[in-house]
Amino acid sequence: MVSTYTLIYTIQAFSSLISELYELERSRPVLFGDLEGYDLCRNGPLALITIYALPLAMTDIVDASALGEASFTTEGEHLPGRALTSLMEDKNHPE
Repeated sequence: MVSTYTLIYTIQAFSSLISELYELERSRPVLFGDLEGYDLCRNGPLALITIYALPLAMTDIVDASALGEASFTTEGEHLPGRALTSLMEDKNHPE
């Protein structure tokens, strides 16, 4: 299976991605992530967030350096209150 990737560096594109990820059926783990930074620790700057969506065979590379705090606070299109953090912290879906 061929996987495609997209570089996300605008809030609009990231908002679209969040919406797409929320639409996935998640009765089993389907999202996989990786964080990369300069001094990756509690206070270190985050550089990239990589998200792989198994059902879509899609990898999204989010430029956290460009988006800053919006990497965690950007809500999905027409999905108030639903951001990356709430998606990853959702207890109703397997990790």
